Amino acid sequence: MKPDTLAAVTVVSSLTTLAVGVGVLLAWNADPHLLHQLRYLFTRKSTTQQGKKLVLPRTAVELRPVDHRPAQDRETCNDECCFSTPTKPCFAGEPFETPSPLCLDKSGFDKPDPYSPSKRSNYVSWDEYFMAVAYLSAARSKDPNRQVGACIVGSDKVILGIGYNGFPRGCSDDVLPWSKLAENDDVLKTKYPYVCHAEMNAIMNKNSASLAGASIYVTLYPCNECAKLIIQAGIQHVIFCKGKLEGAGKVDPSYIASNRLFQLAGVEVAQLQPKQSFTISYD
Repeated sequence: MKPDTLAAVTVVSSLTTLAVGVGVLLAWNADPHLLHQLRYLFTRKSTTQQGKKLVLPRTAVELRPVDHRPAQDRETCNDECCFSTPTKPCFAGEPFETPSPLCLDKSGFDKPDPYSPSKRSNYVSWDEYFMAVAYLSAARSKDPNRQVGACIVGSDKVILGIGYNGFPRGCSDDVLPWSKLAENDDVLKTKYPYVCHAEMNAIMNKNSASLAGASIYVTLYPCNECAKLIIQAGIQHVIFCKGKLEGAGKVDPSYIASNRLFQLAGVEVAQLQPKQSFTISYD
C-alpha cells in the first residue's frame, strides 16, 4: 500500500473512531469522564491493588453511567473491586463515585472455558448427594441433643422417601419432653418413649408402592428397631455416615442387635466417608 493511501486510511479510521466517540458522548449527556471509560473498554490496562497486578480484560469491564446524585443517595458497589480512575481504587460496599466506576467482575476469571467440551470434574458423587439430602433433612429435627436424617433411594437413583427424628404427627413438639435423662430415672419424662426415628419416618413417607431393593442413607447407624423396619420394607442397602459400633466406652446393645439382624437378613451395610463438605447459603 502506498504511503499516501495508508495515510488516508489512517485519517478515515481516526475520524470514524472520533465520530463514534462523539456520538457516545452526546448520547451519554456529554459525560467528560466517558473518555476514560472508552480507553479502558478498547484497550487492556494494568493496575495494582494491594500489591497484586490485575489485568482488566475487555470482557470484564462494565460501562456504567455517572451517578450525579448526592453521595448519601448513591447506590452501593457490590462488586469485589472497581476502579473509578486508573489510579484510585474503590472497594465492595463503598458508594459509587464520580466518575463512573469501571467494575471488574473477578468471578469471570473462575468461569470455565465456554469452548471446552469437557464436563465438570468436581461434581459430587451419588452417595455424597443422597447423604447430603439426609443431613439436610436432619436439620428439620427439633431434638436439641441429636438430629438424624434418612433418605431412601431406588435403584434408578430416584429419591423414594426422606425423614428425620421427631414426634408423631399431631403430637405437639412443645408438650412432650425432649430430655435424654429425667429425675428418678422416670423414662416417661424423656423423649425415648415418644420419638419416631428418621428411618421410620422415611419409610412411612415413601412415595413408592414398594421399597424392595432400595438403599437408605442415614446420618447415624440404625438402632435395632429401625433395622427391623428396614428389613421388613425390603431395603437391601444401608449407607451410614456415623456409627456407634466402634469407639471408646460400652456399645449400646441395640446397635449390636441391629448389626446382627442385618447380617442374618443379607442387608449390605457400608459406611460413607464423604470427600466433600457442603455449606448451604442463600447469598
